[in-house]
Amino acid sequence: MIAFTLVLLLGALAPNAVANADNKETLFRITNPVEIPGGVLPPGRYDIRLQGNGSPTAGIWSADGLKFYGYFETMLVDRARGMRGSEIVFDQASNAPMRLEEWFYPGSRVGNELLYPKNEQVRIAGLLPSQANANR
Repeated sequence: MIAFTLVLLLGALAPNAVANADNKETLFRITNPVEIPGGVLPPGRYDIRLQGNGSPTAGIWSADGLKFYGYFETMLVDRARGMRGSEIVFDQASNAPMRLEEWFYPGSRVGNELLYPKNEQVRIAGLLPSQANANR
């Protein structure tokens, strides 16, 4: 299994990125499909935020707020590097689309990692066929 982590710095998308400190709300844009727990986000602009200051539950909406993609449990993670801006971390395992792993609010060393159900973790690790392969 070949895995790598792709880090997208939202600072490069400054005109397209907005953040709110109270709930770590961050607007971001993706150009390829990205897996989230239980689904896949198509290319576009999105809003991810916690459901309240200190809440472990995050929600994802389209940037215009018209489409809701779900609530997801998160856990706190420490930023490995001393970066200061917004940061979205994606991971890609073989035979799977990139998936959203973590996001960090500007100036915060602590971020949030999305928690995936155990069956998705096993599939992503390559131990089970992906849904895309199962439908062929």
